[in-house]
Amino acid sequence: MKRPRWTLVRDTIPARPAVIEPYKSARIDADPDKPILSVRGLSKQFGSLVTADKIDLDVFPYRLHSFIGPNGAGKTTFFNMLTGVLQPTAGRIVFDGQDVTRMAMFTRSGKEPASRVLANDPSFLNCNVITYGAVT
Repeated sequence: MKRPRWTLVRDTIPARPAVIEPYKSARIDADPDKPILSVRGLSKQFGSLVTADKIDLDVFPYRLHSFIGPNGAGKTTFFNMLTGVLQPTAGRIVFDGQDVTRMAMFTRSGKEPASRVLANDPSFLNCNVITYGAVT
């Protein structure tokens, strides 16, 4: 019997699971009708270039949310503001009842330093959204 070749990355795309179980949060006391993340009027300008303009968003616990748009629509700028990589020009970010708009990037989660995986990281070339798409 031939042994499979050892590698750090997969050669093939993994089989799609028959059933994708809903995400179950470890936090069981969250009110499903109250947003865990609330964004109001979030904007970012670089000089006269507006890359995000008055974004309002509510993210509720126990629900799947998507943020989509064409290239250049400001998705990356938005996530950079959420994670503290960029400071917004205007607006407010409230996470779990606490205003985190001006908090340092490494203190936003409240428990430990926040981390982020970039989609163009070569370590993740053979991964798919099911593999590394979870946000903690």
